[in-house]
Amino acid sequence: MSIKVISLVLEKYPEGGARLLTMIALADWASDDGARIFPSIETLAIKTRMSERQTRRILRHLEDNKFITNLTPENRGGKGKSNHYRIEIQTLSNCPAIKVAPDPNPDIQVPNPDIQVPNPDTIVSDYPLEPLNPLGYPDISNTTDFHPDVKRQIEFMRSLKKSTLANKHDIATGQKRLDQLMKDHHPQKKLPI
Repeated sequence: MSIKVISLVLEKYPEGGARLLTMIALADWASDDGARIFPSIETLAIKTRMSERQTRRILRHLEDNKFITNLTPENRGGKGKSNHYRIEIQTLSNCPAIKVAPDPNPDIQVPNPDIQVPNPDTIVSDYPLEPLNPLGYPDISNTTDFHPDVKRQIEFMRSLKKSTLANKHDIATGQKRLDQLMKDHHPQKKLPI
C-alpha cells in the first residue's frame, strides 16, 4: 500500500466515480513507484463493488488513457489469474490539480471536529445516574416545588400532547417516564396536568 500513490491519485486523477474508485483501489496495492500491482479482475471487482465486466471496461479505459499499464504477458491472464499493473506516476503528475467546487451553502458553517463544544440540546443532571434530558422546552416556571427533571418532563408532555406529529406510543412512553420521575422524586404529590 502506498499512501504516496493514493494521495497522488486523489489530488490529480481528473475523473470521478467508478474510475476514480478503481484508481484508488489499484493505488492501494501499489508500491511507491506505482508498480507491483497484482489483482485479479475478480478481486478488483469485489474491492470496488462493481461487476467484473464493468471492472474490465474501466481498466481498458485507464489503459487507453495511459493512467495504467498492463504488464501481464499476453497469454498469462484470464479467469482466476492475477494481472500485473503499474500506475503511470508521470501521467498523473502531469495532470492539473483537482479544484474543489465552491461551497454551495456558504452560510452553513461546518463545525471543526477538533473543538469540543458542549451540546446545547443536553444538560447535565444534578443526579448523575439519571439520563440527560433535552432542552428547549417551554417555560416551566409555573410548575413550582417539583424536581427539575419532573418539571421538564411535565412541560415536555404538555407540548407533546399539543403536537400533531406525536402518536399514542410517544405519549404513552413520555407518560411512563413522567410517572417514574414522580415516583422517584415526589411519591406523595399529584401531577398538575
